[in-house]
Amino acid sequence: MIDRFCSGGRPRPRFSGSIGNKSFRTRHSASVRSPQLKPASQKAALNQSEWLGSNLSSSIGTKIRGLSERICRRLFVRYSMFMEQVQLDICDRYGAAFSPPDGAMKVGISDSALRGEVPLHGLRHQAESGTSGWFIWSGEWSDAADFFKPLHLHHLTEECPAALPFLALPPGWRFMTAPGHEDVWSDDTLLAE
Repeated sequence: MIDRFCSGGRPRPRFSGSIGNKSFRTRHSASVRSPQLKPASQKAALNQSEWLGSNLSSSIGTKIRGLSERICRRLFVRYSMFMEQVQLDICDRYGAAFSPPDGAMKVGISDSALRGEVPLHGLRHQAESGTSGWFIWSGEWSDAADFFKPLHLHHLTEECPAALPFLALPPGWRFMTAPGHEDVWSDDTLLAE
């Protein structure tokens, strides 16, 4: 792949034999082989999701660092597929049903969570009236009327990527996360309210 990239295509044959010579085929085959990658550990996957959330997601829908719109969309699709796998892993780990909300739905989120403060908390009620049921905050809970602001879920990719791995948890679940710490649990009182 490196030879192809540097030479602008397939490696050019050397003038030391005929085109059908086995040495040319061997050189070409060696240039297109890819090393086999080992799957990352679950911890590495979560670290990768945080890195992707903070580094790639801000480029969605824009041209940055010379990348075309088409490449940005491809990165977003790969990021979404990766995040779905992380969400599946979290649901499996805690025995929760996989219940991802629609990206057009809204969450309630605090200013402290948008600033990236920790620990980050989240709880999910039943979805209703275009909301996903998710409320996300950092620090202490407040009953103030303006504590939670509405935000479409797809904006969390840019605004609060640390919450993304937990968003497929079903209604009646909570999470709390901070650097080096993760806690997820079921809370039936959320379904009664």
